[in-house]
Amino acid sequence: MNIIPTINVKTKEEAERAIQALQELPITWVQFDIGDGIFSARETLDSPKEEFELIGQYIPHIFCEAHIMRRNPEASARAWIDAGVRRIIIHIETVDKNTLQSIVSYAKEKNVRVMLALLPNTPVSALSEYKEVSEVQILSVHPGPSGQSFIFEMVEKIKLLKRMFPFVYIEVDGGINRNTALLVAKAHADAIAVGAYLSGSKDIKENFKLLREIV
Repeated sequence: MNIIPTINVKTKEEAERAIQALQELPITWVQFDIGDGIFSARETLDSPKEEFELIGQYIPHIFCEAHIMRRNPEASARAWIDAGVRRIIIHIETVDKNTLQSIVSYAKEKNVRVMLALLPNTPVSALSEYKEVSEVQILSVHPGPSGQSFIFEMVEKIKLLKRMFPFVYIEVDGGINRNTALLVAKAHADAIAVGAYLSGSKDIKENFKLLREIV
């Protein structure tokens, strides 16, 4: 299972500290959380060029994804695609079909993958009209700050998603720690996006190691 640290920050200085802390971890991906303070309860830094400069300075070998938690996501999504993300994550609750198709088309031009995200209260059946979906994120907290508690009903949602779409790549984001990572792994998710359990720990390398042993 892929472990993807998340960067959920308000300033460039916080972003630099967060990225520096990832230098010694054996990771291949990192996720930027982009919140608008409306759709997401927390407004975060949305400065893709500056943040990619920091990636290039400290961890240039890492692939990046951007989780767009904005009521109107298209402009931000395009900016992150232009900056160099390899995957863009879009909430189906924030787009109509035309907007999503616009984002998908632009992403394809740049060889960027598109993952669809579901809020905790959005049913898996909402994906039925998106037949082309190949990657899905289940948000296991409500959009906002790192450090929220895992919503345990999401374990059954992961299992249902796997049954309905057996070939879909599933990422689970929010409230991940040693205990919840094990539940998610047993539900056959493919990746976990991890915030406070790593970024808020006294020993990020040790906590990453503990996760790696589980998943």
